[in-house]
This record gives sequence, structure tokens and C-alpha cells, in this order.
Amino acid sequence: VTRILAEETLLSDAAPLFLELIAVELECEVGSLWKTDLAINALRCVESWSASGEEFTTFSEASAKTAFARDVALPGKVWATGKPLWIADLAQEPGLLRAAHFAPAGLRGAFGFPIIDRQIVIGVLEFVGGLQPGYDGAQDYDLMLRVTEVTDRIGHIPHVLYHWRKIPGSTASVIDAKGGASSAGQRALEA
Repeated sequence: VTRILAEETLLSDAAPLFLELIAVELECEVGSLWKTDLAINALRCVESWSASGEEFTTFSEASAKTAFARDVALPGKVWATGKPLWIADLAQEPGLLRAAHFAPAGLRGAFGFPIIDRQIVIGVLEFVGGLQPGYDGAQDYDLMLRVTEVTDRIGHIPHVLYHWRKIPGSTASVIDAKGGASSAGQRALEA
């Protein structure tokens, strides 16, 4: 990603390249760049990449026609908090505005993180998919380990990056809430 940003002078030229690179490396089906539009106080999808297949293209096209206010849907929540957010099961997400496009594409999970300039969130990167079968209850470990494989540097960030919501049946409350979560986490470490 650093090389792409160094070689391209415009974000509009670099975005498709780094969205594809990150999405492919993390085995996500869709990657989107959302940028703040202060004229309407919303986020707009300004660029996206999707894996081959009409169902993924349809999802990307739906995103391109959507604007999110602060705290609405995953991009809006990341914008509001300024922190990364992970949604393991999109079907459980209340008020999912693009729900009609998730199910047909088989998209189950998503994550997003803010693009910050001078302590102001100016955009959001959103990636949909990337959940590996067999890691239920340990998807966050698996994803973080795969992210570390494609980065040149990992630094210590001295604050909480995201909060896993405690819902009934979640391992955020009780590790044994999902049978096999501990062993799934161990498999993620060994993979």
C-alpha cells in the first residue's frame, strides 16, 4: 500500500489499486473507500473494488449510490467513533441498509477503519467478507494475524481499537459461549 501511495499522485488513481491489494490479501469480496462529504454531512462511496461475480458488482453498485450519516451502518459508525469496527455477522446488524445485497452475495462479515487527518476522520475504508470457515468465535484473531502477514510494520497503538459488542451467545462475554471458540483461536494462531 505504501508503494502504491508513493507512486500515485492522486487518491483517485491509488484507491482502486490499494483496495484490490488489501481485499485480495485478506480474502474479502468487496473493498470500498468512503469519503466525507461535508456539504451534506454524510459519507459517500467514492471508489470500490469487488471480486468477480455479478453479486459482488451489484453490492458495489449499491454502495456507490448510498450516502451514510454519522453513526449509520458500518461506515457511518466508524466515522462517528473514529475507531475500527468489526461486524462478524451482518445478518444480526440492526438497520442494515444494504441488506438486500449482502445475502445474495453470501457476504457474512465486514470491517472498517477510519482514515484520519489531523485528528479528523476524512474517510473510511470498508472491507466485506474475509471470514474464514472454521474460526467461529476467533474471527478477530484470524483476521489480525492475516493483516500482520501483509503489513511491513505493526506498531503499538496505546488505546482500544474496537469493541466487540457483548450480545447473547457472544464470546465477548463468556469464552465458552460458542463451543470450540478456544480451539478455533488456536487453529488461527497455527495457520
